Amino acid sequence: ITPIGTSTASKKGERVLIYLSFPKVILLQAMAIAGIPASLALDFTSFIGNAIGGIVFGPGILIDELVAPAATEIILKNTEPLAKLNITAPNATNIEIATTAVNGPMNILTSTATDSTFTAPTLTTVQGDVTINCGKVTLLVVATIAGNCSVTAITFSANNITSVTGNLSIRSDVVSMTILETVGGNLTITNGTLDLTNGGVGNFDLALTGDFSMAAGGTLTAGTSVSHTVGGSWSETGGTFAPTAGTFTFNGDGKTITQLGNNFFNLTIAAGTKTAGSDLNIDGALLIDAGTLDMSGTNYTLDVEGDLTISNNGTFTPRGSTTHDVLGSWNDAGGTFTPGAGTIILSGNVKTITTAGGNNFFNLTIAAGTKTAGSDLNIDGALLIDPGTLDMSGT
Repeated sequence: ITPIGTSTASKKGERVLIYLSFPKVILLQAMAIAGIPASLALDFTSFIGNAIGGIVFGPGILIDELVAPAATEIILKNTEPLAKLNITAPNATNIEIATTAVNGPMNILTSTATDSTFTAPTLTTVQGDVTINCGKVTLLVVATIAGNCSVTAITFSANNITSVTGNLSIRSDVVSMTILETVGGNLTITNGTLDLTNGGVGNFDLALTGDFSMAAGGTLTAGTSVSHTVGGSWSETGGTFAPTAGTFTFNGDGKTITQLGNNFFNLTIAAGTKTAGSDLNIDGALLIDAGTLDMSGTNYTLDVEGDLTISNNGTFTPRGSTTHDVLGSWNDAGGTFTPGAGTIILSGNVKTITTAGGNNFFNLTIAAGTKTAGSDLNIDGALLIDPGTLDMSGT
């Protein structure tokens, strides 16, 4: 080490601690200390004297742990893969790394001020959990994060990421992840917009293995894909989700669906029992296929703007709500529908009603247009035709 100033170094087992005192910039171009690991852990916590203006490590130095509370800028020019990368620099406004891969966890904890930046222009993969706290985060070519990913930032740009194998948690005013396709754990949007349309020029499928959660500051822009899948529960405590096309398919077991003033476009229940945790609004079609939709003992209401179809031994359990509304046609011929209470309102024009032989409505209201029977109809409660038409001619 040949610094311009004073330095002391001490080896403690597998860890090298270096304490330096500089008024402006620390520049280390190369380092060779007999017996130390190939990569270094540096701790500047006990820095003496004036604040550091910046720390620059040349390409010959592999840094995988760095603590620098006083540094305002950190630049790591090494391009070789690292076993891990942990940087704690709460006052840094610029952190740049040149490594191509991190084969373990990556934790970048720095200032979240508007003008603070973290950039990794050549980083392609991270084989571990990622936690980043920074004002502006830019990951230009990272394609895969093999672990959990939690980002707290004002701006988060990662337009090459296609897969996060663990949980993905986003707390960012502006999010750009235009080709994200797979989340192997849970997806949480606390703040910011996750846009699956590549800025409106494409439609990427989201394959979510775990739960989806969205808070008041979040937005999910789903586009028109008909192949979005969710393996876990869906929970909105706020935020915006209002697709005008496309389909979400729920394919997990024993899950809940909770909305807060938002809607699905097309919704498919493909496996297991999905229990409503709120009223459900569907602007397109509802398909209950090989699964069960249970509106729960709280008697939540279902509002479907398109067709309702039960097929492949699916089951719809409407519970006791008297305001379930379906604007399209009704077809439960392929599944089970045997309510003991509640009312189904059919409010669309020129639609059909087809039921399986052992199924029944409890109360049925024809509220508009002409409904043509596609089968015999069994009603265990009351039938109200007001002001529409029920045609039993079968034509």
